[in-house]
Amino acid sequence: MKKKIAAIAAILIALMALLTGCGTNSSIVGEYVAYDYVTKDGAHHEEAVENALAESYVIFREDGTGELGDRGAWYHDSTEIQWKSGLFGNKIMADGYTVGKFREKDGGLEITLYYEEEGKVVFLMERVS
Repeated sequence: MKKKIAAIAAILIALMALLTGCGTNSSIVGEYVAYDYVTKDGAHHEEAVENALAESYVIFREDGTGELGDRGAWYHDSTEIQWKSGLFGNKIMADGYTVGKFREKDGGLEITLYYEEEGKVVFLMERVS
């Protein structure tokens, strides 16, 4: 009976570790820049990205931290982030709140961010390092 209980407890602990998504996915570690974004109305804005004076970027570090921001010749604004890969999706967090999610797509990333005013914006990003 004690062996059964110990086995069930071990299985539950293993399942909890899987379900909570403890860890990071080292295959996405690197720096990415946006080449397009899609607003909630479904419109693509690839031309706006090409003509912008700043580029949107994200950096995923191996320790689960990173940076999300915009930078240009005269402008640099960034936010420190934490990121996590899990069984139920990949999350981007800032200041303890989930601010977005990401997934690998076509050799790059698709990052969905949630803004108060604009709502959901999807950035299509390519790896630069």
